Amino acid sequence: DCSDGGGLSPDPKDCTKFYECSYNKPFHMSCPSTLHFSPSALISVQTSKPPVSYSCVPPCPSPEALYPHPNDCTKYFHCAKNIPYLKPCPAGQE
Repeated sequence: DCSDGGGLSPDPKDCTKFYECSYNKPFHMSCPSTLHFSPSALISVQTSKPPVSYSCVPPCPSPEALYPHPNDCTKYFHCAKNIPYLKPCPAGQE
């Protein structure tokens, strides 16, 4: 539903896809390989077209884990109970 004029929303049937509203029309988009859409992460991912801010995060490799951000070496993910949380790296430890 693009009645609010724009934005992103998850695909309720596929966590690797999402909808992007543009000019009041929904466009069905896919996350890059192995990534999932997360409405709360707000990660900017490079694409072949102009950069678009959308929210795709890699799934947690285990219920409790730390792993690097795939596109930004100044950030990492902390998984707690299989939920990924985006965190900044401590200063000087990028």
